[in-house]
Amino acid sequence: MPRDALPVLMSIKRFASRCVHWVLAVSGGTLLLFTILAYAAPWWWVFAGFEAFRIQTSLGLTAIAVAQAILPRRRWLSIVWLAGVLINAIAVLPWTTAAPNHAPPADAPTLRVMQLNVQSENRQFQRIADHVHATQPDLVFFQEMNHLTRDHLVKHLHGYRLHTDANDSGGRGIGLFVPQDSTLDIRTNIIPVHSDQRPRQFVHAEVQTAQGPIHLLSVHIRRPGNDAAALVQQRELNAIAQWAEPFAQTPAALIALGDFNMVPWSHGLRKLRHNTGLTPARQAWHTPTWPITLPRVARVTIDLAIHTPAIQTSNYHTGPDLGSDHLPLHLDIRLVPHNP
Repeated sequence: MPRDALPVLMSIKRFASRCVHWVLAVSGGTLLLFTILAYAAPWWWVFAGFEAFRIQTSLGLTAIAVAQAILPRRRWLSIVWLAGVLINAIAVLPWTTAAPNHAPPADAPTLRVMQLNVQSENRQFQRIADHVHATQPDLVFFQEMNHLTRDHLVKHLHGYRLHTDANDSGGRGIGLFVPQDSTLDIRTNIIPVHSDQRPRQFVHAEVQTAQGPIHLLSVHIRRPGNDAAALVQQRELNAIAQWAEPFAQTPAALIALGDFNMVPWSHGLRKLRHNTGLTPARQAWHTPTWPITLPRVARVTIDLAIHTPAIQTSNYHTGPDLGSDHLPLHLDIRLVPHNP
C-alpha cells in the first residue's frame, strides 16, 4: 500500500466512525424523546401514537445500546438508551401480570369466543367461514360489518346463524353469530353510542351459565386522527364505563372485547380500568393484531379483551390472515368463583 494512501484511509475511517456515532445518537435520542412524550398522551392525541409503540421503541433502544457499547467511544450513552428501555418497561409490564384472584374450578364450563374486525372492504368470506368452522367458537363477533358483509357471511357460515345485527350504512356495524344448534341462553341488546353525527352501536350479550351470567360487550372504538376524533374516542370509552356502572357494586362477570384502537397500557384504558375495574387480559400485551401487512414485531395490540376479576381468560391467541387488516382474536372465558 502506498504511504500516501494511509492518511486517506485513516481519514475515511474517522469519518465513518463519526457517522456511526451520529446516527446512533440521533436515532437513540429520537426514540428516547418518543418514550418521554408518550406520557403526554392524555393531553394530545398525537402522543398516543408514541404510547402505542412502546415495545417497538424499547427494541430499537436496546439495539442502539448494544451497538453503542461495542464502539470504542461514548459507551456511556448505552446507559442512557437502556434507561429509555426501563421507562417503557415500567409503563408496559404492569399489564402483563393482571390476573383473577381465584382460579375457576377445573370443571367450570368454558365459553369459546372469536372476534374480528372483518374490514368492510374485505371479500374473503369463504376464508373467514372456513376458519370459523375449523375453530367452532360459541360466539363470533364481527366489527365493520356492512350490509354486503352481513349477507355474504350469512351465506357462507353454514351451521351458524346471525343472532344480533347492529348494522349501519357506514360499514361500522357489529354482528353476533352463534351455532345453529347452540343451547346457550343468550339475551342481547344494542347500545347506541351518540359520539358523533353518525352514532356507533355496541352489542351487549348476556349469556346464562350454571355459575351465573356472563356479560359481553362487543365494541369498535374510533381511531384518533384529529382532535375531534380523539373526543369521539373518549365518548365511546365513557359509553363502556356507563355500561359497566350498574354492576359496580356487584361481583359481576363483565368482559368488553373488540377493536379498541388503543393498546392495553394506553391512557384511555388505564382510566377505564380505574373507573370500572375492567382490566386488559394479561395475555393481550404480547398478542399483536394490527396491521397484518407489517412483521409481527412491528404490529400493535388494538384488538383485545378487558374484563372484571370475575372472569378468567385462557387460550388467548390470534388466528391467521382472513383478508382483513386485523387478525382474528380467540379466547376462552370461564367464571371465577366469588368469595365474599
